[in-house]
Amino acid sequence: MKSEVSNLILLPRAILALRGKDAASFLQGVCTQDVRNLKEGTLLYGAHLTPQGKFLFDFFMQQKDDKEIWLDVAEKEMMPFAQALHKYATGQQVDFHDLSADFKVYADLDSEHPEALPDPRHWSMGKRLYVTKEIIIETADTSFEDYERARIALTLPDGSVDGFKAKTLPAELNFDDINGTSYTKGCYVGQEVTARVQHRGKVKKKLVTLTLKEQMDQPPTPGTAITNTEDLEVGHLFSCVGNRGLGIIKTLQCSAGEELQVSSMPLTF
Repeated sequence: MKSEVSNLILLPRAILALRGKDAASFLQGVCTQDVRNLKEGTLLYGAHLTPQGKFLFDFFMQQKDDKEIWLDVAEKEMMPFAQALHKYATGQQVDFHDLSADFKVYADLDSEHPEALPDPRHWSMGKRLYVTKEIIIETADTSFEDYERARIALTLPDGSVDGFKAKTLPAELNFDDINGTSYTKGCYVGQEVTARVQHRGKVKKKLVTLTLKEQMDQPPTPGTAITNTEDLEVGHLFSCVGNRGLGIIKTLQCSAGEELQVSSMPLTF
């Protein structure tokens, strides 16, 4: 058993391995990202949608060899994620394997670890490291809260928290801005609606970083309504750490700098 001391941050993630000769072609048909661009030593980021183009799950992809792909997904969503994908696996030579008992996922915000892979969403999020649970890493001065603060500051969604399942569009979660959607890959589940939204050029709601006037003792439940000074609902708050959070705002009904509120707490974006 090997032990290391590092500034790595342990993430609440799970790994689902797709194995078989059809692993890549199967994944190509069920996610927003172009799997043909997946290479060993790199990560891609994408989402699985409903047939109506609404968001369900986000995840990272890693090519292990020509017949195995790892999917890095929120730990609490592993089973529903695997079940959602498995519905489309009929007739394809692809097997699903939960590797969560064997591997851990760390964030390397300083990009110092030689085996870590760059986060494809934004360079400021550093890298991600996948290690066996036999390796014990003693984290030093950083924590998961530090990771969340960095993610929120960059307006990067966590699909297990941000947005409403089967209701939110990937464009509303800024997937176009964080390398989460390919518009040249061809057909996949939800592609028609996603392409139509991109062709129109605008969405009525967007994920934004919010600043609360004060830090709340207890963060609001994800999905809590955000209202304007006339008490009209203009959005919803999701991720929240300290006095910063992520919310989906109706951008046509409010503007940057306008004072809004959530649970009687003033906030702006």
